[in-house]
Amino acid sequence: MGMRDVEVEIEELVLHGFGQIDGAAVVESVLAALRSRLATPSGDLGESRSVDLVRAPAIELGAGSSPQALGAAIAQRLDGTLRR
Repeated sequence: MGMRDVEVEIEELVLHGFGQIDGAAVVESVLAALRSRLATPSGDLGESRSVDLVRAPAIELGAGSSPQALGAAIAQRLDGTLRR
């Protein structure tokens, strides 16, 4: 099977309840984790589509969790939405 172009545009990422976490580091982590997940051929991405809003289930992380851990958890939720 050949390579497939995948384009994901996230206009806005809104986080509630994460206090003073470094937002820029979270965004970079989400992007890196999504790139990695989408590069792995583990399921069909289906047809091209646009999703206006994704409401992910709550992400529970331990106190003091890193922006990287949060970004990876967000990417996991987004990947699940993209592969439906």
